[in-house]
Amino acid sequence: MTDRVISVRPDTPAERARALLVERRFSALPVVDGHNHLVGVLDAADLVRLDHTPRGLPPHTVGGLMRRGVVCMSPESDIGVLTHRLRTYGEPQMMPIVEHGFLVGVITRADLLRPRPRDGKLGRLARRAANLLKGGGTAGRPRPPAAARKLNRTGTLHARDIMTSADLVTVTENTPPDHAARLLVGNRFTALPVVDVAGRLVGLVSEADLIDDPLNGRRTPRPRSVAAAMTTDVITRPPDAPVVELAQVLSDGGLRLVPIVAGDRLVGVVSRGDVLRAHGIPHSP
Repeated sequence: MTDRVISVRPDTPAERARALLVERRFSALPVVDGHNHLVGVLDAADLVRLDHTPRGLPPHTVGGLMRRGVVCMSPESDIGVLTHRLRTYGEPQMMPIVEHGFLVGVITRADLLRPRPRDGKLGRLARRAANLLKGGGTAGRPRPPAAARKLNRTGTLHARDIMTSADLVTVTENTPPDHAARLLVGNRFTALPVVDVAGRLVGLVSEADLIDDPLNGRRTPRPRSVAAAMTTDVITRPPDAPVVELAQVLSDGGLRLVPIVAGDRLVGVVSRGDVLRAHGIPHSP
């Protein structure tokens, strides 16, 4: 099992953690002490929330922002139990794998969408996944310098200024779940907008929606299309929504992706990563 998991320590500056999350498109980082013992997890939502606290606060470190008492599992744990936890509890997107108190890997929802080891244990899956702490719903690529310069000249930032709008990856209600899963894994997304032939938003399908839960106590047939798995009660915002409002929705609402709509047409998406990248861009108070 690889020991090259990217982690941070409690004394790591928050800005350094932010850079890791943005550059590598992660949704969370394990936090370890000097002996590689797991002591917490820092989620992108923690930094999004920090960005919109009153200015003038002292510099923050990971230790003051991280979530403690993290649920973790061992390399020999049953995959069915892990799947149930990541499928049922919406906020955690990755599960730290710990052996004798030491962090040895992570398993993400994206990993669970791939074929599983036949023995039903986490060992071989963890060996593949330990360095794959996947992105936090960023439905786009880092902005080029020209776009950054354009944002630097704006006043108050709005959704249209930071959203991904070009080359949007979407699916339709008739898309097979396996194809949607490949798009999620291949693009390192956590959710995809579902649109009709006219480009109208009709739902959102996430990694969790596509993961079979072996412990739910029900024998339900595997969905044949995205329509049977997607969420239709989707929180959206218009292009002129202030970034501070988007940050609140993403952090307090436990969301990783907010579709941006003009009327009922999808025109872009904003993720936690987009909001993190927007931090530090000059804007009006």
